[in-house]
Amino acid sequence: MDKQNKIEEMYQEFLNYKFEKSCPETFSYKGLFEHFYNAGYRKIPENAVVLTRKEKLKEVNDLVKEKLKKFAERVKMAFYYEFDELIPSIMADKIDEIAKELEGENVD
Repeated sequence: MDKQNKIEEMYQEFLNYKFEKSCPETFSYKGLFEHFYNAGYRKIPENAVVLTRKEKLKEVNDLVKEKLKKFAERVKMAFYYEFDELIPSIMADKIDEIAKELEGENVD
């Protein structure tokens, strides 16, 4: 849907609430909704999920932590396949330390 159709749809929905009777006749609702549209406001689709910034950051942090754990496990397994037992055990401990340290950091 193009810009003009979205503005018209927002305007028609607003008129359905019958707010127009409480405002002076010189007031332009279409102009108001065009201003809203240009400012970035959009009608949210009916079944959309809306997250707050805080919720979105938590979701991103959780995803990063999950990826970090998978990465650490893959690096440890690569060491086990490539070297004898002593080096991978030492490196696995170091990798776990680094992963825990990074896990505490937040993505902003």
